[in-house]
Amino acid sequence: MKSMKLSWKVLLIYTFFVIVWGAFVRASGSGDGCGAHWPSCEGDFLLQAPDSKKLIEYIHRATSGLYGIFVLILSIWTMLSKKYSKIPKLFAAGVLFFTIAESLIGAQLVLSELVGSNTSFARAVVMMIHLTNTLILVACNAGVIYFLDVRNDFTFSDNLKKTLKYYVPIFSLFFLTGASGALAALGDTLYPSENLLAGFAMDIDPGSPLIIKLRSFHPLFAFSLVGMILWFIDPKKYMGTVLMGLALTTLVIGLINLVLLAPIYMQLLHLSMVLCFWVTSLMYFFEEASLKKT
Repeated sequence: MKSMKLSWKVLLIYTFFVIVWGAFVRASGSGDGCGAHWPSCEGDFLLQAPDSKKLIEYIHRATSGLYGIFVLILSIWTMLSKKYSKIPKLFAAGVLFFTIAESLIGAQLVLSELVGSNTSFARAVVMMIHLTNTLILVACNAGVIYFLDVRNDFTFSDNLKKTLKYYVPIFSLFFLTGASGALAALGDTLYPSENLLAGFAMDIDPGSPLIIKLRSFHPLFAFSLVGMILWFIDPKKYMGTVLMGLALTTLVIGLINLVLLAPIYMQLLHLSMVLCFWVTSLMYFFEEASLKKT
């Protein structure tokens, strides 16, 4: 059981890498590095005469392909094992399902040429769906890790209903913040600003693209999310303190990213912190409200 749990933890870390590298592909404008071909790279499965864009995109496809293999093996192994209860098996099935969905969304981006310098709102919509699916995938992975050692004799926590009352809006805000963050990041990539004031001017300019007009919702959602975390989470508990610290740190890094006009390294750091914040939020919720481990 310990080796299985360790395997899922390693997979979660690898998931972070694949997600962050995918953001690097978008931020560096390398999404069209392999042309409108998927899963091959310009018709080849082995890299041929690579330039920087092709290499970046090829690495993403190669690592994503390996990730899919790992998920398939680990998920089926968990689901077929008689050692585990239904809960981690359901989460493992979720990991497999949303990994497949993730690959199909990525394929749609490439085959529909919603990459590179494409400025259509269709690309923005698919990117938001992509990020939402990513958050659910990470949530399923975290669920497997938390509940893998839960036996069939668990009981529901007395705090379940009470905690759900504030965690439903917290999770809803998390998804809204994530989706709007994907939109903001895309806008920063496609329409870079010369300075912060110029960026604000673009946000309120009636003639600006819809992607730019909507990106201002991201900080509003982010501040609301962090505010709810600080209001509802118990700071006396260790996990609560960690969660509050991650919430504030992620918010500060997001503000620095905004002030610095979203350089690639800050975008990737911000996304990494968001993922850590998300997983910690899930673990706190599982501990507080979901199921008692016995």
